[in-house]
Amino acid sequence: MGNSASQHRILVVDDNQDAAELLQMILEIEGYTVRVAFDGASGLRQAADFHPHVTCSDLNMPVLSGFELALALRKSDHSSSTHLIAMTGLDTQENFSRMKASGFDVHFCKPFSLEGFTDHLRSFFETIDTR
Repeated sequence: MGNSASQHRILVVDDNQDAAELLQMILEIEGYTVRVAFDGASGLRQAADFHPHVTCSDLNMPVLSGFELALALRKSDHSSSTHLIAMTGLDTQENFSRMKASGFDVHFCKPFSLEGFTDHLRSFFETIDTR
């Protein structure tokens, strides 16, 4: 695997369409290949086809919540090792425990620092690129 960011696939799942598309735009400017889904169920379908290295998901979504999406991805053949990032406005201990139990690796509280977010992605990809 080369070090080109464009080979790094990121899936953004958020029922807030504007937020999802804004994040997609920012990540594409950073050079990543990004797909967007606006609910957990279509996020799961996208992941099966796209095999994302990283999946960024909102937690409270209709149809399939971020928690349910995370559990489904962890059990899947295609995305069980995706780096799961929760994006949430609810920074509670209960939510934190549920995120961990669902298989999220890390979480960012909305509104989050884009710089902190892109730094996290950069260091994650450096780790997998040097494996």
